[in-house]
Amino acid sequence: MLVRLEKTEKFYPGFQRVRLLSDKTFLIVLTAFVSWAVIVSMFMFFVKGRSRESVYVWVTILFLTPMIISHLGGLSRAGWLWFIGLSLFSGVGLMPAIHRQIYIYIFLCFPPFIVCLYMFHRTNPQIIKSLGYLASPQLAKEIAISLLTVAVFIVLTYYAVVVNDVYKIVFLGFQEYVMYSLICLLTYGVYYGAMYGMLTQKLLNYGIVALHPIAINCVLLFLLWAPNAIGYDNTGKALTGVVSVCVVSQFVLGIAFYFCRSTRMLLFSYWIYYLFYKSLVT
Repeated sequence: MLVRLEKTEKFYPGFQRVRLLSDKTFLIVLTAFVSWAVIVSMFMFFVKGRSRESVYVWVTILFLTPMIISHLGGLSRAGWLWFIGLSLFSGVGLMPAIHRQIYIYIFLCFPPFIVCLYMFHRTNPQIIKSLGYLASPQLAKEIAISLLTVAVFIVLTYYAVVVNDVYKIVFLGFQEYVMYSLICLLTYGVYYGAMYGMLTQKLLNYGIVALHPIAINCVLLFLLWAPNAIGYDNTGKALTGVVSVCVVSQFVLGIAFYFCRSTRMLLFSYWIYYLFYKSLVT
């Protein structure tokens, strides 16, 4: 598979084409996401409702994240211990959160989770940096692009499903929004770190045309969302919806990332949109 470089972009000396299937980062991310999709799909035949989202989180914590970390150089012994603590308090805290006992998570699991996250970063600072969350701050630019991205997401979704009376907006309670925030940050924090902080940033540094990483990310995100279509009465219609949302979301996020190379900006934008999306009911 060859991806041509745009002549107007900067690229490393000697590079005219990039062989994606020879790029280690691309292969690791693709393998991790395909494996993740296969594992999750096995559970989707038996798991329904909110429990599906807990499966997403657990498989991300126990499988996808360690695989990505190993590619980034692995961790020290202390780093793995802090990662285990981080996983324990985030995963275990998810269970009462899903069952609307969010205060148990806030008071019992969240404080040690923050401590483990801080110590994890302190012992292995290269991990979070490699995922793009510690890029040089461009506060005004990030805020402007984040607000624009959120606005585009919400307007497109509103006119697609609300105006056509497919869904209506129902504001949820505090516990619901905290629960969905937890799910979003634990899953998409890793997804977008791998997709954008690791892969897209590397491809753009090669000087590849922006549309190529966007197309790749559409495929990667489809792998993540497709298992959720299992169990629907009309699986074909569900998969069609997944494809359309993948294309729209990754085009918007891809363009935003092209102009502001910050994964934290993408995660913040998607988090706000995710809460809006969860406020839509039939």
